[in-house]
Amino acid sequence: MVWPVFLLHGTTGLANKTPSIVTIEPTTSGQEVTVEKLLLLVDDEPYILKALQRLFHRSDYKVLTAKCGYQALDIIRDHPVAVLISDYNMPNITGAELLSVAKTLRPDMYTIVLSGNSDQDAVIQSINEGGASKFISKPWDENELHRVVDDAYANWSKQHYALDTPGLLKQASFVDALNTTLKGPYTHDYAIIYMQLADYQNVREVIGTGEERDLLNRILEQRSGESTQEAVMGLMDDGRLCVFLKIPESESHERCIAALLNSLPPSVTYNTHYFRTAFNSGYSVSAPSRRDANQLIKDALTAMHHATASGDSKAIKFKRAMQLKSTEQITLNNQLHQALENNEFSLYYQPKINLADQSLCGAEALLRWSNATLGSVSPDVFIPLAEHSPLINEIGDWVIRHAASQWVEVIPTESTTARVSVNVSPIQLQDPRFISRLVSALSVSGVNPTQLEIELTESTALHDLDSSLPLLRNIRDLGVKISIDDFGTGFSSLNYLSRLPVDIMKIDRSFVLPMHESTSNRQLVKNLINMGQDLGLEVVAEGVENAEQLATLAEFGCDVIQGFYYSRPLPLAEFIEFLSGYTPSQQAVPANAPFDGYRLTG
Repeated sequence: MVWPVFLLHGTTGLANKTPSIVTIEPTTSGQEVTVEKLLLLVDDEPYILKALQRLFHRSDYKVLTAKCGYQALDIIRDHPVAVLISDYNMPNITGAELLSVAKTLRPDMYTIVLSGNSDQDAVIQSINEGGASKFISKPWDENELHRVVDDAYANWSKQHYALDTPGLLKQASFVDALNTTLKGPYTHDYAIIYMQLADYQNVREVIGTGEERDLLNRILEQRSGESTQEAVMGLMDDGRLCVFLKIPESESHERCIAALLNSLPPSVTYNTHYFRTAFNSGYSVSAPSRRDANQLIKDALTAMHHATASGDSKAIKFKRAMQLKSTEQITLNNQLHQALENNEFSLYYQPKINLADQSLCGAEALLRWSNATLGSVSPDVFIPLAEHSPLINEIGDWVIRHAASQWVEVIPTESTTARVSVNVSPIQLQDPRFISRLVSALSVSGVNPTQLEIELTESTALHDLDSSLPLLRNIRDLGVKISIDDFGTGFSSLNYLSRLPVDIMKIDRSFVLPMHESTSNRQLVKNLINMGQDLGLEVVAEGVENAEQLATLAEFGCDVIQGFYYSRPLPLAEFIEFLSGYTPSQQAVPANAPFDGYRLTG
């Protein structure tokens, strides 16, 4: 069998080279050869076959011959024939019958009927029954026949290769190649790797619909490598890459796949845009009992989805448990799309307390989803799922509108400075309607803009800073406050933070919880508080659970506290009850007070 593959060269010392397209044959030893253009000639007359062979002798076609239709079908089963030229009148099986069966084996093969029979009925039968692309009468004109074959191969290439790139197969041809490979004697494992650009949805929005295929082509053009393993690559119908890779007995799956991923450039420029070319990838591995191409590709796709959801930069191997999770994901996704319409979302509120006087200075609105079929679904599960579709914009808009409206009901006094904060996804900020949605929410709810706070993660605010800055300034110009959430877990750059038009800095709970495990941990929190305040920001500490943490934060001069020490997140009715019973004097805690467990009020 012969299939075009990418061969990645090099040694451990790595002299970067561009992979060449080669062919896989039983005797392949790593040497480079050219892609073979397979032409099959079929005729029961030996002298006709020899004449045709002489015609294409000096061409770049690899000519295969068969003396009858049955012999031709054996060749077609084992070789990706691009162009077939067959006699019409042959014993046992006619040219039309041969073409009809051959088309089921190689649907993209270009077929030509060559016959001395110029009877119109024969022509019609060849075209109608055999799906012949061309009918040429004997004796033939050599120049015309050569031109017809060249045109036929060009048409085959367009159907077979993606983006007119020899070696990068279209999905049907890729599946065909994998099936053909796995049908042979089982001497090696094959890894099937499904690959998607990290941040795929955002990339598609930046470059425009359909252009992701051209971007992938640009990436493949710049590949290099240090592996001698053969990789057959396909561009799938969903715009993602799929690869199958022969794994030698002496090599591990992980090392071969890592070499493949490392052969791709770390970044690429496309239409003036700079892209980091990290990939989320999942893979499955063939075995003597696992040789179904479609199932192996499906399993690799499932593993890729898990890699995407986890943000893992390494290729994740398919496990049977993932199949069950995929079914759950489909159910989750279907139910999520109906959640807004069925009024299944609600907001919980976690109080924020001013540390200086123990007064309530605000609350964070947290989205919750309760479904009749699924029960209570964690935001850690459904938010990432929503972010993979435009649904996140509708859900985010619902959160802002309901938080603003409910805050007006809870805190009706216009003179209060207490704010309600809502988390905003990076996908929402890319919605061109975000500002207009925000203005509408402010107008409809009647909330004072200074009572609304937008919480952004550090990485969201600092991603593509040139685009973020104008948007953040527009939000701030409305009077809405901006908070950097989870500070310290992202870029942690004072230079970047000083450029952002933000009002509040939230120290992540991962710094607060281990604060008393070491002097250096406490010093780190103190430095974060001082840094934020030096920039003129209000500093909020998240995840405060006990009096010891509270006393230390008071000592460091932290502005605001949020955490279980005061209250867990509460549904609206319980939050209102918490407010009605809350007095600063009851909640104030001396710096030396012992920890007596969580203080869950309300």
